[in-house]
Amino acid sequence: MSYNPNYPFDKEKWLTNKDKRYELSADIIESKMLIGKTKSEIKQLLGDEGNSDNSDYWNYYLGFRSGFAIIDASVLYNEFEDGKAVKIGQRET
Repeated sequence: MSYNPNYPFDKEKWLTNKDKRYELSADIIESKMLIGKTKSEIKQLLGDEGNSDNSDYWNYYLGFRSGFAIIDASVLYNEFEDGKAVKIGQRET
């Protein structure tokens, strides 16, 4: 068993505690707050993690969730079409 808290998105927490970003990711995904935003707007909100402006697929490190047999870190992925976010989700690396 594990306990993984979910908190409302907070830009300061996101930028200062990369290992616990998973606590904020559900709010980002469920609220669809990034859908329709440009790459520049997302970079301003989530920071620059070396994602290329030429790529239509960006990832942001979320850290390791606690739980049984978790060996991979999670990432928040962003998919873009015509320079705007169309899909946001979470997956293991």
